[in-house]
Amino acid sequence: MTQPHQVPNSGQWPYPAQQWQQSQQWQQPPAPGYGYPGPSGYPGYPGHPFAPQPQKPSGLSFAGMILGLVAIAFLLLALIVPLLGFVSLPAAVVGIVLSSVGGAQDNRSGVGHGMATAGVICSFLPLLLFFIGLVFWFRW
Repeated sequence: MTQPHQVPNSGQWPYPAQQWQQSQQWQQPPAPGYGYPGPSGYPGYPGHPFAPQPQKPSGLSFAGMILGLVAIAFLLLALIVPLLGFVSLPAAVVGIVLSSVGGAQDNRSGVGHGMATAGVICSFLPLLLFFIGLVFWFRW
């Protein structure tokens, strides 16, 4: 009959003396902020299982920024082909609308609204430059 802590048919404890000494050596504690105390109170778990995941900005604010950049590109191309300036006008207006709606969604969900702000600026700039250019075009 074997005792509860013995390996069957070997007559030895489960850990020979050398392995027991190695397992009892002091180990370096985990870095600060790594792990949390587990059920028995010792640290070493890899992290909190319910850690919050980083949230991404809404797709509308991203689309608004892209449309603002497209509007800037078409406005710069309007220096070569003047009719392309009229293509930048709807892109800028839709970019402002999408960035504003996306910024409101980001604000409600607690995500930073930097992408939406960049979209509004990138969309408003070609709109402003278009109207300034239009004024100078008819003034000459």
